[in-house]
This record gives sequence, structure tokens and C-alpha cells, in this order.
Amino acid sequence: MFAFLERGYEATSLSAIEKATGVDRKGLYNTFGDKEGLFVAALQRFIETGSTKHILFTESEGAAFSEIVSAFEFIVAYSQTHMGQYGCLACNSLREPIGESPNVRPILQGYLTRVRSAFQNALTNELQNYDIPTQVIDKLAHALVGTFVGTFVLARSPIEAQVLVDFVELSLGQLKGQLQTLKSGGGLQSVIWLRSGTGAAR
Repeated sequence: MFAFLERGYEATSLSAIEKATGVDRKGLYNTFGDKEGLFVAALQRFIETGSTKHILFTESEGAAFSEIVSAFEFIVAYSQTHMGQYGCLACNSLREPIGESPNVRPILQGYLTRVRSAFQNALTNELQNYDIPTQVIDKLAHALVGTFVGTFVLARSPIEAQVLVDFVELSLGQLKGQLQTLKSGGGLQSVIWLRSGTGAAR
């Protein structure tokens, strides 16, 4: 799994996989069929183990804004570790051709759906005492998914750690301001409605 995380699918050779796993090419083919089969297994394992820790914060019963902050604090701290500097295998795969494979795309879609649902859970709990349209909560959750993926992309890039911290702090600060405005009876603030959007929450 680490070979794919470090290099990406396209740049990971079978020789590198043999070295990382200690299994020869014949053994890999017998077990997984081909390189893509091995990648699918590695991706599923990544999602089922290491990548779920940050999601658990916002999936928990009673999760709210503070748990959203905790989830991103966890991601930022993780990005400063040896493994974390390579980002998230699922998020990285979104930017590679392998992400469009019929065997991989449903896994990535399922992962992002889980992330979005977790954010929706926390936002719904945070706003449960207010009459907020579901479309507004969905829009905020979608923005958080973008921040989530963007954080992992930045973690993998050769930028200073402070850039990542500033990105997350400003993103969460904007979310906090939006939530305060919604609680006071206002609508989403400073939103540029794209012509290609549905405009459902205008």
C-alpha cells in the first residue's frame, strides 16, 4: 500500500511492488490477478483502516462543529508524519487516470459519500435547533468535502506547513461565520452562485 501512496498508481512499477511486499511477480498475479487488482485491494485496506480515523469524529452521535474542527486538526497533525506527507491514497487517486477505472471509481465514490455524510451529520446536529433548509446544509457539507480533499492535496505538495494550517484555519473560520449567520436568521453569506449551479439554496 505504501508504494502506491508514495508514488501513485502510474509511477509504481511491479518491481517496486515486489520489493515493498516481498512477494514475487508470479505470487502477486496469482493472488490479485494484475496490478490494478492489487491496487484495488490496497485502496480498500487504506479506506477500511487508516483513513477512517478522521471521519469518526464527525460520524459520531452528537457530533457538531467542534468535531469538524477536531477532524481537521487530526488531518493537519497527520500530514506532519512520515506517512501523512504523502496525503491520502483515495484523494490522490482522484487525480490519476486509475480513478476512472470501473473497479476503482465506485470505491472512491463510496469513500467521498461517507465523508460527505459525516459532515452532513455534524452540520445537522449543529443546526438542529434552527429551521435551516436541507439544501443549505448540503452546500456546506459539499464545501467541507472540497476542503477535506484540498487539505490532503496540500499535504502532499512541497509547500510550507504553515500554508496548510492557514488554509484549514481560514476555511473553518469561514464555516463558523456562516453557521453564526444562519443561526441569527440570515442566509449563506459571500456566496458566488455559479451559472452552472442549480441555485437551489438562493
